Amino acid sequence: MRNEGYTLDPIRILITPMPRLLQQIIERVLASQPDMIVAGHAKASESVATAVRRVRADLVILSDSRGGTGETPWQMLDENPRLKILAISSDGYRATRYELRRHQMVFDDISPELLINAVRAAVAA
Repeated sequence: MRNEGYTLDPIRILITPMPRLLQQIIERVLASQPDMIVAGHAKASESVATAVRRVRADLVILSDSRGGTGETPWQMLDENPRLKILAISSDGYRATRYELRRHQMVFDDISPELLINAVRAAVAA
């Protein structure tokens, strides 16, 4: 997005370990958006907090309610208060947004358009 020569920084997204097909679909959807980048992937051997710091993530996308590292969204938020989290069901049809205020939103039937809107809404909140 441009405004009088100023370019906004893209939304930096960290993807945690998840089923390969789900990861490929999510990455393809995100790659189609000029204001979003996959900044990195959490390694199964590192905590999400470490990976968030390493890639300077604004948002984490994980499969189900744990990021492949055994951490719950609430544990991730306790360590990274400004972080936003989208937990995608392993079948790819539902998503839940988590944020520090112990608030969560559930999205049924998560289409590519809804995924993009959920990422933008989570970071803007």
